[in-house]
Amino acid sequence: MKKHFVIIAALALASCGRTADVASRVNIQVVDSGWRDAGRVSGRNKVVPTASVKITNVSDRSLPSVQVNAVFHRNGEAGEWGTAFAAASGSSGMTPGSGATVTLRSDRGYTGEDSQAQMLANRQFVDVTVDVFAKYGSQQWTRVGAFPIDRRLVQ
Repeated sequence: MKKHFVIIAALALASCGRTADVASRVNIQVVDSGWRDAGRVSGRNKVVPTASVKITNVSDRSLPSVQVNAVFHRNGEAGEWGTAFAAASGSSGMTPGSGATVTLRSDRGYTGEDSQAQMLANRQFVDVTVDVFAKYGSQQWTRVGAFPIDRRLVQ
């Protein structure tokens, strides 16, 4: 009897440690990207990079509390330029086959005296890429893609 308890306990512990990578459980697809008018800051126009991504649970299991994190990078430069976070599901999780679209808007952008369209056309403008990370439940963040931000104004 003691031997069976030890085997069952070992199997239970092993199954708790076995987790599938979030990249194999969700599909991330960019629906739209561009630069959004962020209003006026200190009397100057501001635009920020934005990406709308669709997250779909492609697994056969419900995923608890799916979250998405974005790290924006200016092309050709090292380091983070801006970030964004969004919950893709509530606490009830994401059922198999279901999906959600979330908008990830950087907290940093460009400001200037010019109109937003003129800022995007400026010869000193540096394009931006977004690295998208996802996780569900208590899993670790996993990079699930990198996407260029289109150089155009979006609503």
